[in-house]
Amino acid sequence: MLLRHKIIYQPLTIKKAIKMFDSVKKGDKVVITASSAKNGYPNDQENVKTYLKIGEEYTLTKVIEKNWITDVYLQEVPEIKFNSVNFVTI
Repeated sequence: MLLRHKIIYQPLTIKKAIKMFDSVKKGDKVVITASSAKNGYPNDQENVKTYLKIGEEYTLTKVIEKNWITDVYLQEVPEIKFNSVNFVTI
């Protein structure tokens, strides 16, 4: 049986996230908002809840664009991969 994950996007937030990550690079600053923390797949939301704090500033160390998702790595938590839809730029 094939299981499908339900991806969740808050209204308007996904538009911001997609546009925002068109031009980000290593060293850029991002933040998690209460709204953006709810974006993405359940495992994305769990990573945010476990490792990050809403309203805190983070520094991008790596941005990996794929066909349908952009993975980001943060200086503050270098070993954990996050989904770009969980962040907004500062």
